[in-house]
This record gives sequence, structure tokens and C-alpha cells, in this order.
Amino acid sequence: MLKEDHSAIVSSSIELNQKIEVSSYNAFTNKDIVTWNSEDGVDRLLESNCSKNFFHIVNFYQPQIAKNYSEIASAVIVLNALYIPKDTETNIIELEEDIVDIDSDSLVSDPCFSQRKFLNKNNSHIQKQEDLSSGIELFKLKELIESHSAKVQVTKLVKESESYLAMMREDIVNAMLSKDRFIIAKFNSEKMGVGTANHTSPIVAYHQKTDSVLMMDVSSYKNTWYWVELKDLFSAVAGSDFSEDVGYLTVLKPFK
Repeated sequence: MLKEDHSAIVSSSIELNQKIEVSSYNAFTNKDIVTWNSEDGVDRLLESNCSKNFFHIVNFYQPQIAKNYSEIASAVIVLNALYIPKDTETNIIELEEDIVDIDSDSLVSDPCFSQRKFLNKNNSHIQKQEDLSSGIELFKLKELIESHSAKVQVTKLVKESESYLAMMREDIVNAMLSKDRFIIAKFNSEKMGVGTANHTSPIVAYHQKTDSVLMMDVSSYKNTWYWVELKDLFSAVAGSDFSEDVGYLTVLKPFK
């Protein structure tokens, strides 16, 4: 019954995303990449026993609003999926005056985290808005997410080995079986064959048979969501040394 319900959701999503697949704008050079809404991509999602994470987080997806905002977009998606209480007084929806004229009395309180307000006066000592030319470093991203009351663990892999790959697989599987544990990966896009620079996106499902993960790519202007083999993602998050700004974050609900 659960599989049938998921199938209906995914089938609906395929219809909505037909133009994305036909447009062929994806920046993929890795021949093993599988778009999430292709026949193979849908089959992987339906076959997966580690997709609970996807069906919890998908409702909170939003693309990055600027080219250097992949870290912020990923963080906001995850924070909203965690249902952490927000201060609604500071999250009133802002509307551009030159786009729409609306009575201020009809504005609604938005309880969701937003990319525009992710950086604020409470965390400006960690990362200033004007210093975003090359994105946000992994450890700074950890601090910024924690400033919004989440618990974050950083994993840095400084060499490729079977033991580290197994550890990463275990972390991903544990998160994909949960609705209050999420993984954000910061990776070398060129190594993985999905772009030319470092990029950040949430991992939202794992397919055992192909040992692949579903990446909820936040750069919708460039890529749709896709399945990538875990070994390829591993190579892209494992730095040549500790100073290389790649790795992944495990984001949890705050401890009570």
C-alpha cells in the first residue's frame, strides 16, 4: 500500500517535470548519472527501502536564489524539514513593492526558514553577507545551522578507502531511514561529473541494488535531481587533505 501511495506521488511529479527532462540542460558529464524522474530514477526510488527521508523533505525543497547560495538553500530545506520552532515575528513574508501592491494587514506570518533571512544579526559574527563570493565553508555552515537551534555533525574524509566508504554508506542509510536526521553534502562537482565547481546539496534517498544516492540538487537552473553512484560521491567529498573544503554534515533535531 505504501509503495502504491509513493508511486502516485512520483508519477505526479514526473508529469510536472517533463519539460525539465526534455530541455536537456543538465550539466552532467558522468554517464552513470540517472535523473530522478527518468524511468530508471523512479524505479530506484520505489524500490528503495531507504527513502523515508525523501518523502519527509520533498515538501520543503526550494532552489538556490543566487549562484553562491547552494549551502544556504540546502540548510534552509533541512531546517524546515526538522520542524524547528521559528520566531514568526521575524519571518513576515516580504513582497517586492514594485511587483505587487498589497495591504500590510493581509500579510501572513511565515513560520518557515528563508534563504533571505538565514544570515542575520544573530550569526553575522560567523558569516557576513558580503563575504559570500565563494560560498560558505563547511565548518562555518555547521555553525550557521547550529545558530538556528539544530545539532550538526561534520564529517571530513581525507583519503579514499573502503573503510571510509563503508562509514559514509552507514551514515547515509541511517539518515535515509529517519525523518529527523538529514545529510548535506559539499562536494567537488567536477570530480563527480555534474559541474565545474564545489557545490552543496542534500542527500535524500539511497538505493541498495545500485549503491547510489539521490541528490536533491538546489541548482535547478542547471541540474535536475539525480542518482549518483556512492563511490562517485565519495570521491567528490573525500579531500586530498583536511584543508580541502569538502565533506558532509549530519543535521539533527536539537537534543532535549
